[in-house]
Amino acid sequence: MPNGSLDMWLHPDEVEEIHEDLTAHVSDFGLAQILLKFDQEYFLNQLSSAGVRGTIGYAAPEYGMGGQVSTHGDMYSFGILLLEMFSGKRPTNELFGGNFTLYSYIESALPGRVLDVADEAVLHNGLRIGFPVADCLKLVFEVGLRCCEEYPVNRLAMGEALKELITIREKFFRSKRRARH
Repeated sequence: MPNGSLDMWLHPDEVEEIHEDLTAHVSDFGLAQILLKFDQEYFLNQLSSAGVRGTIGYAAPEYGMGGQVSTHGDMYSFGILLLEMFSGKRPTNELFGGNFTLYSYIESALPGRVLDVADEAVLHNGLRIGFPVADCLKLVFEVGLRCCEEYPVNRLAMGEALKELITIREKFFRSKRRARH
């Protein structure tokens, strides 16, 4: 890849410690659309013995219980990636185990302790005089959490998530411009 790996961008200080089998792969996203373009009946029959589809930590929980591939599963992976990008924590971080997950880590910090769970690099790049970094991070984390709800039908659709993220971006840049003037 000419621009390096996603893991290198998200965790530059940990590049040497990457374990190939525990990182998100591009193939974890859009899995449903790619696979369902083929013969659905043949594909679903093959899945019964295939086990979990996706990377540990990024695969939707229903996949581990034999659930069918769907765009809801893709949204779960997207939500986890969003939480990872802004917290700096992988879902496979040693901090997490049992019922304590990246999801519960972020959820427990909202709304009042959002800065405690935010990645330091995000904070250093986003802190500006007059810039509402905590408000924007809270909104981004909320989108991430809503993308990876436990029940697939409760997850945001990609169009909804995109609309919310664009609104947050507009708020960020509008605030950033005001802070410079």
